[in-house]
Parts: sequence; C-alpha cells; structure tokens
Amino acid sequence: MTYVPVYHSKSHIHGIGVFTPVNLKRGDTIGVSHVYYEGFWYITTHGYYNHSESPNCIVEMRDNINLIIAKVDIMKGEELTVDYKEQSYLEQPEEDWV
Repeated sequence: MTYVPVYHSKSHIHGIGVFTPVNLKRGDTIGVSHVYYEGFWYITTHGYYNHSESPNCIVEMRDNINLIIAKVDIMKGEELTVDYKEQSYLEQPEEDWV
C-alpha cells in the first residue's frame, strides 16, 4: 500500500495541522494515523490532524492500526480533518470546537 506524504503547517482550525501536498481522490488511503501496541495508542506524522464537524477524512481501524482515508476529493494544500467523535480514544470536542 502506498501512502501519501503529508506536511505540517499553521492551521486555521487550531495550532498546527496536517496538509496534503497532492490532490487526493475520495477513498484514497493517506496513511497510518495511530498504531495500537501493547495497550497504548501511538501517533504517527499522519495522525496530528484536527477535528472538524464536516471532516474531509475518515479513520478506519485495520489490524491495530488506524488508516486515514479521504472521505471526499481533497485539493493540494488542504488541511486534513476528521471527526474526533468517531474515535472515542481521542480527546473529545468541546462546544466551541469547529
């Protein structure tokens, strides 16, 4: 499986976000965001995404790894976002979150 390179930059949502340097199509696997190993979740470079109520990515669990996948077509330079509520092990959104 080929993963998409990502980069980190200032986010309009919160702090630093994850961005794509290439155009993505709906269903493209972007990369591994988190890995569950011996009772702990470990984050990867792809996993520093921000929360959104209308995310452009989803996370799918496969064999103790979470893959970040494009939910819609995503343009080069766009920030990658997910809905944290879909991942109960992450910090959960507060009322003032986007």
